[in-house]
Amino acid sequence: SKLVRHGQRFYEMMMDIAEYYLSIGEPPMRFLTTSAFTHTSGQMPALLTLFQGGTLFQSTGGWDPASFLATIERERITSTFLTPALLYQVLDDPAIHTADTSSLRYLNVGGAAASPARLAQAIKQLGPVIRIVYGSSEVPLITDYPFLDHDPEFPERLGSCGRPFLDTRIEVRDENGVVLPVREAGEVWVTGSLLMSGYWQRPELTAETMVGEWIRTGDVGYLDEDGYLYLVDRLNDMIVSHAAATNLYAKPIEDVLASHPGVAAAAVIGVPDDALGEVVRAYVVTVPGAGVTADELRDLVRAELEEPYTPRDVEFIDALPMTPLFKVDKKALRERAANG
Repeated sequence: SKLVRHGQRFYEMMMDIAEYYLSIGEPPMRFLTTSAFTHTSGQMPALLTLFQGGTLFQSTGGWDPASFLATIERERITSTFLTPALLYQVLDDPAIHTADTSSLRYLNVGGAAASPARLAQAIKQLGPVIRIVYGSSEVPLITDYPFLDHDPEFPERLGSCGRPFLDTRIEVRDENGVVLPVREAGEVWVTGSLLMSGYWQRPELTAETMVGEWIRTGDVGYLDEDGYLYLVDRLNDMIVSHAAATNLYAKPIEDVLASHPGVAAAAVIGVPDDALGEVVRAYVVTVPGAGVTADELRDLVRAELEEPYTPRDVEFIDALPMTPLFKVDKKALRERAANG
């Protein structure tokens, strides 16, 4: 574990953001939190709600999608936060068809990259209230994409995490720190007022992560011509295969798998292979009653992407393992693969 230290400018920026929202007529938030205060997705909404004079609602008794929806209806919640994994559970719960969610103005989705197919489902079910947010403990809010909706001119933007938030600046760089052109994938570097001061009592780690005024996020992504950021993987999650000219990224494969109407969730990892270095392995959760086969999913990926991206192995499981922060636990999936 590492502790991230923020200085006074961070709290001043939180005050500025709260004042800005009030100045444009946004009512004080009625925020339903699903995150612990040990994480930025729990701390930032709490601070903004406090500084706006709003009301913060805390979930009790563990996570349950039906109770989550009932709380939104009962307390007229205007804003909340879900990881993609929790969003999918809400969309798959029968209560989504009867709950009154008309009070929602922002359903923030972050903590991991979401499937465009599931985001499209959320827009259809809930309306244009989805707000994609991308951040980290080191830089709590890097990009956002509010009021997500279908844009017929730019359909690919459902796969984006938005544009830089406030004064945040983003560059995509190669392994030597050289800035890459648009649409070329590399490590995401960011700077701005929400930047951390450093890791508490970890000067060596701070020096590895902070380069001057920039933070190395460890995320791989690319920018388009209009400044929208697209994330494709974590640096340490890339799949290194000799079958491809470049490293393989998990998210494009996961997005294709999740686009199948019979797939509720999917996660992809690289597993060791003597000849190829690593090959793609997919873990898939199907919609109840859906008759999906591994060959069908492999054919889908092969048609949408290229042969090296096609999973050699597809394992169907009841649920993807989750971290305490409700993100897909790929470390647990790697351990599962290693144990056969």
